[in-house]
Amino acid sequence: MGLSQRIDAWRDRLLGVERRSIDKTAVWGRGEDGSDPVHAGVEVTQTTALQYIAVYACVRLLSEVIAGLPADQFRRRDDFAQEVTPQPRWLQMPNAETTWFEFVERVIGCLNLDGNAFLLITGRDPLGFPSELWTLQPSEVKVRRSDRGELFFLWGADEQPLSRFGPANPMGDVLHIKAFNSGGLRGLSPIGLA
Repeated sequence: MGLSQRIDAWRDRLLGVERRSIDKTAVWGRGEDGSDPVHAGVEVTQTTALQYIAVYACVRLLSEVIAGLPADQFRRRDDFAQEVTPQPRWLQMPNAETTWFEFVERVIGCLNLDGNAFLLITGRDPLGFPSELWTLQPSEVKVRRSDRGELFFLWGADEQPLSRFGPANPMGDVLHIKAFNSGGLRGLSPIGLA
């Protein structure tokens, strides 16, 4: 043990500091796929993380700033962008209960806390484009892969199956946005990685 290591060990003993490494999945309180619980002494969830004013302030700031940006839809024509008119209904009001600002704020909040945002598409216009979008609580959505390799989603306590852009599901289709992906079925949580 070198001199600097001995000084660090002495300082730690004097100040009562305990040094140990903790696995990142243990801190978040669940496995990488969101299903298997792990234990590190303290369970950290979205709710418990938001109780810290620094986490709440950062998530709120990011969400509100991005939600306040103007949103327009453009179509690429050759080398220039042409504005789509009329603008899609969901770009102004994604559903009957949510404004565009609230919707984007919720999506960015989900990405910052969980690393995933799940949008349920419950309505489509005559051309097949989404006309109604709802955000789902990421902790209530499980992502699975079928035997044929297709992704599907289970939602809520009764694990209602949701499709990935399939017309057969009466509940609607799901758009899954990942904040960062390491190759798994779910995005990685910034809170869990910190």
